[in-house]
Amino acid sequence: MVFLSPILRQASSAWPHPPRVIPSLLFFGSDNFSVSFLRRIIEDRDAGRLHIGEIQVVSPPDKASSRKNRTNNVTPLKQFALEHGLTVSDAPHREKTLRNWTLPAPSVAAGAFSLGIVASFDYFITPPVLAGLEHGAINIHPSLLPQWRGASPLQHAVISGARSSGISIQEVHPRRFDAGNVLAARPFDLPGARPTFAQALDRSMAAGVPLLAEVLADFGTFRQRSVDQDDTQASLAPKFPPGTGALAWDRPATHYDRLARGVGHQLPLWSHFRNDKGSPEPQRVVFHGGFDVVFSGPGAEVFDAEYRQQEEPAGAEDDESPVHWSLPVAERQEMAAYLAGVGSRGGGSGGALVPGSAVGFRSRTKGSEYRLAIWCGPAEGEASVGTWLVPRALAPERRAKMSPTVFRSAVSTAAPNTGFTGDRFLLLQPEEGEVAATPATANA
Repeated sequence: MVFLSPILRQASSAWPHPPRVIPSLLFFGSDNFSVSFLRRIIEDRDAGRLHIGEIQVVSPPDKASSRKNRTNNVTPLKQFALEHGLTVSDAPHREKTLRNWTLPAPSVAAGAFSLGIVASFDYFITPPVLAGLEHGAINIHPSLLPQWRGASPLQHAVISGARSSGISIQEVHPRRFDAGNVLAARPFDLPGARPTFAQALDRSMAAGVPLLAEVLADFGTFRQRSVDQDDTQASLAPKFPPGTGALAWDRPATHYDRLARGVGHQLPLWSHFRNDKGSPEPQRVVFHGGFDVVFSGPGAEVFDAEYRQQEEPAGAEDDESPVHWSLPVAERQEMAAYLAGVGSRGGGSGGALVPGSAVGFRSRTKGSEYRLAIWCGPAEGEASVGTWLVPRALAPERRAKMSPTVFRSAVSTAAPNTGFTGDRFLLLQPEEGEVAATPATANA
């Protein structure tokens, strides 16, 4: 069912063509999100569900992959379009608008393209370009507008702790991003208690692709019934600056959990630690891959196939689907026993292990490597210690291993009141409000 938010106000427009008829279409996009919608348009055209005279594509220009490899990287949308015999035009290089760009013309139909469709296209479409399209353009935006206007709506939804989101099809506004009349919108739930950006993206495509098909099949009706956005209810979802991934250790661990699930795929989490080489300057240490490993007591770790390939080439999967790998039994039991006994041995916040607690522990199988686990509450459906987030690896940018000295000095530099419990475990306990690291009295 098509969903329209009650905070939107009624508007109207006209469409002169019969249902299911779009004489020509110009599709703007770049990534796999774009591909999912263009694929459905082509399928509906080929199956006779839509009558489209011509489809052309506009995508960002190719990028050189490296100095040694002269092969250019093309966008997923451009690759898909070329494979399906569509004409592709490049958007301007190193620009953020289409101000100095010439709109292509249909090769078959006379005059201008009937309609533009925009999906994940990081350019501002200027009024002259919109005027060159017979009936303007519509945009597919993964939020329930006017909520989360901007380039990163799904990331902001995950980081905010939202349990649901949505997708909207709106007219492209001639002066502002994501401020046009809304033709249709559809909500969806985010999966589980700890959704990731990738899961939110999948849900948005699953909801949005059939919604776009409904809109294009009766575009005139949807456009006539389109509704104006209420700017007073708008919230923003801007891009994240490079410093977003910096860990200051002054926020609840659940914040870093959400941050990693929301933007870890594009901005790895990192911090500045002092090394054990006597250097006076802190070393930038990156949590490669973000918090994409889950430790659920008594213990199992989930790695992606790329990491499994690095660790155990013979047992790796060929694809990128997640594979399961458990810690050695002895280490798993030791970790579970330590976590279960924290409360009885004390350790901040009245001795209770509360959501947001963080524990650093040293791998017995890889003595030079420490991991950081963050507890996010009991695992759903399990009577266990809880669900822990464990970074894939704690390593410098050059992927060198991190020694125990580095780890201890790193934590003491970032959180000087933290107690380090021997060579194996470190406990960070959050109190009310922001994280306040307190000495841990537990002994490993």
